[in-house]
Amino acid sequence: WLRTDSAELILGTLPFNADRYIFNINKKMLSHVGQIKNHLGRNMRSAIWALPPVLHDASVRGVEKQIAILKKSGFRAFQIAHLSQLAFFIGERLHIYGDYTLNLLNSQSINLAAEIDLKGAQLSIEIDKRSLQNTLNEYRKHWSAPSQNKAKMQRLQLGLTVYGAPPLFTSRISADSFSQNRILVSPKNEQFYVESLEGYTQTRSKKPFSLLPYKQELQQLGLDYLVVDLSGMRIGKKELTDIKDRIQNKKKLYKLPTFNYLGALE
Repeated sequence: WLRTDSAELILGTLPFNADRYIFNINKKMLSHVGQIKNHLGRNMRSAIWALPPVLHDASVRGVEKQIAILKKSGFRAFQIAHLSQLAFFIGERLHIYGDYTLNLLNSQSINLAAEIDLKGAQLSIEIDKRSLQNTLNEYRKHWSAPSQNKAKMQRLQLGLTVYGAPPLFTSRISADSFSQNRILVSPKNEQFYVESLEGYTQTRSKKPFSLLPYKQELQQLGLDYLVVDLSGMRIGKKELTDIKDRIQNKKKLYKLPTFNYLGALE
């Protein structure tokens, strides 16, 4: 699956195919919703619209209007960043997915996500390989065991973000007054940049992480989908070609951090 906050990216020509698309809900993306719908055509059912991780009380009404526009345009799938956002969809016949910010780290949390009728959810981006394997095994055992409650439930589709530059910090404070779009350098010479969005600020690493070398392994563990997240990244033809090569697991590519997957945060 491909996630993006750029209408220009999705309306352009991509060097690789995606089974599904996750679009971040923001004003710029909504201004292109008609073009995105026409571009996807019959494939518009592959689109999932992701709610922002932070909402101010004053912005709730605006998000409600954006969701209404998307539903009126024919989109039926949305992704929530935290459980309280389910309130936007009470009584609706829609497909609701969970972002990695739900922080699903064990089978109990996955069972809860299934009980509230989520169609699918990403596991926590901080999960390591051993925890991932144990969690998936426990969930399979739970699902295979007979239960009257499960008769009304669908098995939850489980995913994981495997490429991207996720925000290390998210704040309600605007960055306009001090460091918006500036590059920050840590004592370890790591580069970060601060981006001011609609009502919140995020700090991201300039260098993405990648679990794409472990793509086959992750699929064998039992994940249903893998997410390449280009949100907040400066993406051009060179970067898209590099991502395509990593998806195809071509050799002689420089190594990227693996986040916490190998058991040590990097």
